[in-house]
Amino acid sequence: MNQEELSYLISQYLQGKATPEEEEQLLNWYRNNEPETVEWVSDDVNELQQVKERVAAGLTKHITTSKKKRFSIGRIAAAASILILISAGVYLLSLKPVEYLTVSTPTGKIRQLQLPDGSVVWLNAATTIRYPKSFNQKRTIELDGEAYFDVKSSAGEPFIVVTRSINTRVLGTAFNVKSYSKENKILVAVAEGKVQVADSSSTLATIQPRQRLTYNLQDGKGILSKVNNADAFSWKDGELSFDTQPLEAIALVLERWYNVRFEFKDQVLKSCTYSATFNSNKPLNEILTLLCDVNNIHFNIDETNRIVKLWGRGCQ
Repeated sequence: MNQEELSYLISQYLQGKATPEEEEQLLNWYRNNEPETVEWVSDDVNELQQVKERVAAGLTKHITTSKKKRFSIGRIAAAASILILISAGVYLLSLKPVEYLTVSTPTGKIRQLQLPDGSVVWLNAATTIRYPKSFNQKRTIELDGEAYFDVKSSAGEPFIVVTRSINTRVLGTAFNVKSYSKENKILVAVAEGKVQVADSSSTLATIQPRQRLTYNLQDGKGILSKVNNADAFSWKDGELSFDTQPLEAIALVLERWYNVRFEFKDQVLKSCTYSATFNSNKPLNEILTLLCDVNNIHFNIDETNRIVKLWGRGCQ
């Protein structure tokens, strides 16, 4: 583990945002490093003691003693000192409260906004992002939903998008991340530059332009494939574009855009595939008419309860 990776783990841990896997990585690092005599880089003794106590207390909660190996408070404090020396800057920042901003979009709406570093982000419908009011050495964005990022290059300051199980890391590029909490896949596609995607244990892929990584949350595997730019990015320009997409996936997009819920009376309909592009201003009934007529599917829209029911033989 290099210093940058260790600093990131420590920062996540102290802010209470570390995943169980990240906590385990940090504890494994601790267990494999013997305590050493170190010097604090600040003249503020109270500051040193506060950080030591905070780290030691956190580590104590997670370290289980056993007959084979026991950890003393002295050793924990010494290990904490090593952590402090390696990542002094991270610790100092973590002691200061960080003010976060949360921005959300409702169903059927897209929003464009500028981040503190000058980067621009487009939020798709039913999306939420959370980020610090001001960036320091790391530019970290938490995402639930779908967003397109046009990242301003800043040497030595990586831009990280955090989703449920993976992080997407760049220095300067344009890319799209789709990670809705109701879906079991995370999609990362690149328009310009390149991005690196990693889970808690390893790097999954380095993605180039016109490529997309599809990460399956159920088995933890990622598949890299070519992508049609219109299919991946056109939503930010007000288009709903589908490239050989099953009706089940299309229904999820329409649910977020038109604030409805789909019910499939015949499950076979979910696998019918389509390639089509619609203007997002087109009424839902017109889109459904075009989709359903192709495969002998019937539909009914319950305007009161916002439910769309589909039935028929479909594409059999």
